[in-house]
Amino acid sequence: MTISQIFITEKARLLKEYIQKSKDIFGMVSDDKIILGSDNVYVLERMFQLAVEVVIDINNYLIKELDIEPAEDIEGTFQTLARKDILPMDFAVKISPTVGLRNKLVHVYEKVDRAFFVSNFRKNVDDFDKYISYVLKFVK
Repeated sequence: MTISQIFITEKARLLKEYIQKSKDIFGMVSDDKIILGSDNVYVLERMFQLAVEVVIDINNYLIKELDIEPAEDIEGTFQTLARKDILPMDFAVKISPTVGLRNKLVHVYEKVDRAFFVSNFRKNVDDFDKYISYVLKFVK
């Protein structure tokens, strides 16, 4: 096992930065105001995208460095880490759909309901903090 503390620490720092920016917006503006005409919805979409990309990077890095059998798809990387006791399985199942939502936002596979996105992100933003705490606990 050759896990780089520097890699994980830098990714954790970035993730915390993106999530804090999102929490700052959620703390200042209601969902209705976000949806109805502020650029904050675009900032939240971008922060979500970047947060999910950091999580994907960490998942793939751990799978590679720990020589774990790769997942069939990116969403499956969460369950792969759960099977190795890095993440709790129920949490892995809960957070893995963020990849699909990120793909919809980035690749415009289909129109994303902004009200649903903002409400859901606000409700689950702390999952990113939980994710990084599980990873940091594992690598220490």
